[in-house]
Amino acid sequence: NNEKNQPGDGGGRGEEEKGERDVEVEGGGSFQPIVAVIGATGGVGSACVRQLKKITASSDGLTPKYRVRAVVRDKFGSKVQRISKYLTPMDAIVEADVTKPSTLRPALQGADYVIVAVGAGSGGGEGGGGEGDGG
Repeated sequence: NNEKNQPGDGGGRGEEEKGERDVEVEGGGSFQPIVAVIGATGGVGSACVRQLKKITASSDGLTPKYRVRAVVRDKFGSKVQRISKYLTPMDAIVEADVTKPSTLRPALQGADYVIVAVGAGSGGGEGGGGEGDGG
């Protein structure tokens, strides 16, 4: 099979895309899977970010096993403080809105895993009515 998958074509990981995500980490490892957490500033989402950053690579016990891509509605919003203290320079905070699907594709491109931790919103503001803090 001589076909290469193009990044974002849904057909898997092309060589070019895979190479972009390989990183050198202490202990001789070279790959940390990217976990995108949608709703990362909410209660459940921020707990997921914290736990992901506590999991370390078995080779050295210090290097985080995962790179986190925190997917939030407003990366300059006050709730980002809940998670920014846990993130390293290898992690990212990106904006996307689940009510605007066109914003999700770029936010999730290249992610190895996706955790969806979005709430229904808190009522009076953006995100509709219902309980939860909407992350």
